[in-house]
Amino acid sequence: MKKIYFSYLVIILLQLNMSAQTSFPLEIGNRWYYQVCSSQRNFYYGAIKEITSSLSNGFKEVTSKYLYEDSITTKKEYWGFINGKFYINTSPDTTYSKIIYNSTLRNDSCVSNGPLQSCIYLTSYSIFDVSDSAQEYSELYIGHGFSYIQKIVSMPNVAITKISNSSGSTASNSRDSTYLVGMYRNGVLIGDTTFIIPRKDTTFFPLNIGSKWYYQISLPYDYNSFDEEVIREVISILDTGFREIKATYFFIDSAIVKKEYWAFQNNKFYISDSPDFDDANICYDRSLKITNCVYKNSATHCLSWSSSSYNFKGSDYLAQDFSYVLGTSDGSIQKYYTVANTLGPVKIMYNTNEGSYYTIERLKEIKTVSTDSGTSVLPTVIELLQNYPNPFNGTTTLSYSLSIKTKITIHLFNVLGEKVKTLLDSEKEPGAYFINVDAANLPSGIYFYQLRAGEFVETKKMVLLR
Repeated sequence: MKKIYFSYLVIILLQLNMSAQTSFPLEIGNRWYYQVCSSQRNFYYGAIKEITSSLSNGFKEVTSKYLYEDSITTKKEYWGFINGKFYINTSPDTTYSKIIYNSTLRNDSCVSNGPLQSCIYLTSYSIFDVSDSAQEYSELYIGHGFSYIQKIVSMPNVAITKISNSSGSTASNSRDSTYLVGMYRNGVLIGDTTFIIPRKDTTFFPLNIGSKWYYQISLPYDYNSFDEEVIREVISILDTGFREIKATYFFIDSAIVKKEYWAFQNNKFYISDSPDFDDANICYDRSLKITNCVYKNSATHCLSWSSSSYNFKGSDYLAQDFSYVLGTSDGSIQKYYTVANTLGPVKIMYNTNEGSYYTIERLKEIKTVSTDSGTSVLPTVIELLQNYPNPFNGTTTLSYSLSIKTKITIHLFNVLGEKVKTLLDSEKEPGAYFINVDAANLPSGIYFYQLRAGEFVETKKMVLLR
């Protein structure tokens, strides 16, 4: 019996000792800077959290500032490291708080409560050139056609390092990631306190001659068949600004060629069967605030921001949905377009008086050409622009312009100044160009891309979030 009591005593002492060794920097004045990447439009791009007061029950009041493109929102939350457990809540009460770190935990732990499951996983994390043990709190809810996942990574001596949220339903889905980039700990700056602010005017479409879009086709009689495809290619530029599009439909035993016309003017993307703006449909409008529906030529036209961004090859793009409904005596003709910024039409759905049966085209690949041959409009300066989207997950696009013929290089560097990738090394004619950057093999973090053209050097920062 004494041996058993002694064993229990040893375990308790070990737990108390390990709890004492674990600490979080929750002193008043400490601040954390988070870069945010979200699939939702008008989401905040950064957050600053600061310990502003200490309560008698062990909780710390945290003042959080959420940075939007044109405003700042301030909220209160509460953190507490009490009896070896790290709590977070919107009120200073352990009863309903989330325990996101437990210093006595020796194995992964999960608890289920109806449709909600919460877990804490033992893991490791690297930040500010330091690797250490960490814990990941995971919360999963599934029920009534809706699902929600939240993950929070916490690290001793740092606190919360990463938060990711994703939610989905039959109608929409969204994702966002919050990534620690810097902090003031006891008056000492660690990391970076600057944010990448989204560019409001970064709206463009790759409508240069030779650019191609490849779509898989799902036919009305077989939604799972993707043997057919359509290739759209810009073949000429008209004086009106329309691009003439050659659309080749490849079926199992035949091919059909059609003409379409696309244009991007005054931050609006047009699609039409003829090169006439009066007849064209506006399928993307950067200035759109709310859903806009008009009745024109006996048809209802509606344009709205997509409920979530469009995910293409691991990256999220701002997107808008356009619908066209024309009532007829025997049914209706309907067309639906989803157009994503920097990509163009990514999903096309239509019927021809066939009730609920639709043909669906989904973008599977895009090949762009940097400049239009014969263009008379050339840049007047050498310039490197901010990549978009940024922050990004997987792939992003950066653009640059040249006013002279010159050899240029664009290299990608990590925060240590080490070159991790050569994006371009060649001689270029004057013109505007863009490069698709694939960062699938790179870890999350801050990177810098640098353009050199003769004596001209310019560097920009990008953030990769996963």
